[in-house]
Amino acid sequence: MSIDKALFPIAGKEMLYHPIAACSRVPGLKEVYVLGYFPGEQFTTFIENTSKELNIKITYLQEEKPLGTAGGLFHFGQVITKGREYFFVLHVDVCCSFPLVQLLNCHKQRASQFCVTMMGTKVDKVAAPTYGCYVADENGKMVHYAEHPESFISNTINAGVYVFNCSVVTRKFIKKKTDPYNLLRKSFDFQEDDEVISMERDLLPGLVNEGKLCAFEYNDFWRSIKNPGGAVYANDQYMKWYMNTKAIQLTTPQTAKCEVVGDVIIHSSAQVDPSAKIGPNVYIGPNTTVGAGARVHNSIVLNNVKIKEHACVMYAIIGNDSIVGIWSRVEGLPNATDAIVEGRDTRFRRLGITVIGNGVTVHPEIIIRNCIVMPHKPIKATVVDEIIL
Repeated sequence: MSIDKALFPIAGKEMLYHPIAACSRVPGLKEVYVLGYFPGEQFTTFIENTSKELNIKITYLQEEKPLGTAGGLFHFGQVITKGREYFFVLHVDVCCSFPLVQLLNCHKQRASQFCVTMMGTKVDKVAAPTYGCYVADENGKMVHYAEHPESFISNTINAGVYVFNCSVVTRKFIKKKTDPYNLLRKSFDFQEDDEVISMERDLLPGLVNEGKLCAFEYNDFWRSIKNPGGAVYANDQYMKWYMNTKAIQLTTPQTAKCEVVGDVIIHSSAQVDPSAKIGPNVYIGPNTTVGAGARVHNSIVLNNVKIKEHACVMYAIIGNDSIVGIWSRVEGLPNATDAIVEGRDTRFRRLGITVIGNGVTVHPEIIIRNCIVMPHKPIKATVVDEIIL
C-alpha cells in the first residue's frame, strides 16, 4: 500500500478521522493537533476537508525526526498547553467509541490528586502481555504499570486514550527505565537522545512512581489496529457503531441497488452490478467496479479496483488500481474472524487476512488464499500461504 497508515480508510473514513470526530463532539474543544514526522503535504487535503466537515481547527505539527510516542508532547509543549488546563492524547491506531466526555469528567473530579487519567480496557489473559498492563486500587489510582510484561500482571491494559493536566509537560515525570529494552539499546552503544520519549516506557512508569496516574475503565468495543486483521475488525466495529449512532453513512439495498447483507459502505462513485452480493463488513472505495455475480464480504476494497464477473473476495484488503479476474477468488482464512470473547475483548484467533497491494492483476480463474502480494504483481497461478514479492 502506498497510503500513510493514518489515512487508511476504516469504515469509509480515514483512520485519523475517527479520533478527530470524537474530539469534535466534546463541548468547548476547539482545536486538534496532529503530531507526526511524516511530510505535512500528505495530510493537507485530509485536514482541509475534515476541518470543514467537523467545524474544528486542525493543525499538523511535524516532528523533525521520530520522537517516540510522547516526545512530541514535550517538543511542542508550549503550543499544546498555551491557555489550556487539560488536553487529550489519542493514539491514531486505536478503534473504539472514544468516550472523551466521560473520560474528561472523570479526570476533572480527581485532577487535584492525579496529573493524568488513562483509559483502560480488559482483554483475555493470553493477549494481555502484548499490551501495556496495569494494576489499580479501588479508587482508580494506578499502583503498577508494565509495557509488554514478560509474565502475567493483569488483564487490564492501556487503551491508548488519555487526559493530561498541562502541568505534566515538564520533564520531572520522565524516568528512563532500566528495563531490558533500554538496557539492550545501551549494550549496543546507541546514543541517548533526550528528545525521544516513550509514553509507555518513560512517562507512565514515572507518573505511577509519583502516584499521579489514575485509570478510567472502558467497557465498550476496543481494538488496536497494528495489522490487516485489526483493520478489517475495526471496519466491522465502526460500522456496527454507525448503525446505532449515524446510520445514514451505511449503504442500504435501496441505495446500492444490489444485494446487501449486514453493515456495508459503498462509495457513491463505485459501480456495483445488481446481481452482485456485498456484505457483511465491507467497504468499497471510490471508482471501484464490481461485476455481475461477484461476491464480497469481510473485506476492504480501496480505490479504482475492478472486481470482475463472478469473482469472490473475502477476508481481504484490495489495494488501489488492482484487478480481480473473472471467476477468481481472493480470500483470507475463513475462521480469521472467529472471536475469542473473554471479558470485553474480541480479537482474531488468526490474522489470516489476504492483502493485495496496489496495481496487482489477478488473472481469471485463480485462487489467492492467505497471502500478501506486493504492488504491481501479475498473478497467473494459484498461490496459498505465501508472500509474493
